[in-house]
Amino acid sequence: ESSFLGGEATVVRQDNRLRNKLVLVAEIPLAGTVIGLARLKLEHTASGGEALLIAYKAAKLALTEWDPQLQTLETLSLHYYEKDDLPAAPWELPLGDYVNYLTADPGRRCAAFKFGSRNLAILPFKQASEDLDMQDWDEDLDGPRPTAADKGTNGEKESGESEEPAYLPSFVLRLPLLDPTLLHPVDVVFLHEYREPTFGILSGAT
Repeated sequence: ESSFLGGEATVVRQDNRLRNKLVLVAEIPLAGTVIGLARLKLEHTASGGEALLIAYKAAKLALTEWDPQLQTLETLSLHYYEKDDLPAAPWELPLGDYVNYLTADPGRRCAAFKFGSRNLAILPFKQASEDLDMQDWDEDLDGPRPTAADKGTNGEKESGESEEPAYLPSFVLRLPLLDPTLLHPVDVVFLHEYREPTFGILSGAT
């Protein structure tokens, strides 16, 4: 109200075209029922952004990243867990019939995938060399100092390239072996500000 201050009245016109809005860039069909998503900061991605880890109902993980040239998701690796020779009781249901869920470490160092009745898969990711060079590392307390030269993979490379993958071999934990009372896991959550990935498990009563 410039006229109230003795000046000339000014009409301000708002241009609605300047407002933020969502634009559909791509619509991508996925091979299965998605039950979880997790974003991960990898050392190198084609777009420079974060990667996306997709969990499927049938105990499968797909590590993907956005391809800015093709305008689509590129699958970096696939990780199958329904084929693992895991000990199971004869009355247990197929893996896809359980409530499975995915969660990622806040430091983006690994992801945890609960599948089946009491199985937890851990998929570690390689860190940048500067993250591994910690000045206060104590080998007596913390074990051998990790290096960026660790190699290995248990996923299937989709692109067929020979470059080193961004992840390390995954492994599966049977929750009752961690604690005999973990018979009915309900949720898993990673805790913040720990040097090593640390998670808590919520389990129902037996």
